[in-house]
Amino acid sequence: MQFSTDYGMLMDGGMWIESQAIAGFIDRQRHEQEALFRAFTNEISGEIKGERLRFVEAMKEATAINVQIHVEQFKQELSREVMAMTQEVGRLHREKQQVENQISDFFSFYLKHKQAEIPLQTMQTNAGVPLRTHKNGTQIYPGCSAVSCRIRAIHEASGCITLPDVK
Repeated sequence: MQFSTDYGMLMDGGMWIESQAIAGFIDRQRHEQEALFRAFTNEISGEIKGERLRFVEAMKEATAINVQIHVEQFKQELSREVMAMTQEVGRLHREKQQVENQISDFFSFYLKHKQAEIPLQTMQTNAGVPLRTHKNGTQIYPGCSAVSCRIRAIHEASGCITLPDVK
């Protein structure tokens, strides 16, 4: 190809092509390249968006799995704590029963020794006479604390002799 600056023509295989035709040809190629570039950009953009969406979904799933793992760990820890507290409550309940039994035994021992000292007439005077009725319906005798009144009522209900006031 030879280009003649005098006339603005190009010789191609023995034919002279005008500069207008060359400008049109370049313009068409520019448009074709722009269209190709837009198509390429759109395709790459679509792929990037797809990858981004897949990444976001994968992260959501990983996060959900991670949260689920934490929830399961928390459940296990909470279960251990609840079991420990339940065992502690059971232990405290057994200790309370032991203390109540000891109080009952001490009270019985005390009353056996006290009965020997109190004349029969005093026992008959105070026997079965409640001072007032407790809110739960049990009778409270003179000189009794709540625990000793309960023990006293148990003794009287079991057929033991009526106990005198303890001061």
